[in-house]
Amino acid sequence: MLKHQNSETLAPVKAVKGMADVIKQRINAADDLFSTAISRIRQPAESMFNWLIEKADNKENS
Repeated sequence: MLKHQNSETLAPVKAVKGMADVIKQRINAADDLFSTAISRIRQPAESMFNWLIEKADNKENS
């Protein structure tokens, strides 16, 4: 389904046994930056939708 919408799901890279500590640290740093970027986009969108849901619920209960 995502392929039809030109979307892609991204997942964190997992450390492999025997991987150098420097590489593990870089993967962790990249994952932290990615998580921060996603949170900064997702949080305002979730807030907006929660606000819309609250407004719609209030109108139904009036």
